[in-house]
Amino acid sequence: MRRRARIMDVAIVPAGRSFSQLGILVLDGSASMAEEGEGKITKAQMVSTAVREMLTRFRRSPYRQNFFFAVVACREQASVHTPVTPAEQIDDGADYDPTRHHGGRTDIGPGLEEAQRIAGQFLRAAPDDLVSSVVIVVVSGGVDVSPARTLRIAREIRRDPSTTICTTFLAVPGDADRETADRLLALASDPATGFQSISGPDALLEFFIACVSSGTKLAIA
Repeated sequence: MRRRARIMDVAIVPAGRSFSQLGILVLDGSASMAEEGEGKITKAQMVSTAVREMLTRFRRSPYRQNFFFAVVACREQASVHTPVTPAEQIDDGADYDPTRHHGGRTDIGPGLEEAQRIAGQFLRAAPDDLVSSVVIVVVSGGVDVSPARTLRIAREIRRDPSTTICTTFLAVPGDADRETADRLLALASDPATGFQSISGPDALLEFFIACVSSGTKLAIA
């Protein structure tokens, strides 16, 4: 009997899977996420709402067996909020506010390093007879304190063709912080499609879905 590859005690190849894709959400947990965004809610609340809705869409999708998710919150340090979990088992009612137990300054580097570690484990455990890939989605609302280091880590990650980085800047409505947006743009694997400056939860939700399903040619309703 063939042994199934496993990661974190989760089977990678259940019956009916045609590919395996992991979405890793790297969420800025710094103090800047407490700023009010569109709709009179904070950026952190907007992120939590969009993450829950996105996970619900994938959990209910007929293609859910192909997707996994992990969530990382970061500032000067990173912490794993949700380890690699099949979309079918994901908790879409949890609190995904990245500022819980965080705060301080924006530092994306530790979050990307943690995502790189998780992605490497996932891809090494994946079976040879399935196309496996990882999409890292970085969400930030502040100025990165170590942009050169963060960019170096992003370039290391992008060397693996199985891993894609998407980024989004959560802007306050009317905010034209071009420098911060440009730094996040530089991290994305494809600047044309893998970056957006967003100020509302609906746009963030659609960006999440587009990024995580990218390359699959599947419509996630």
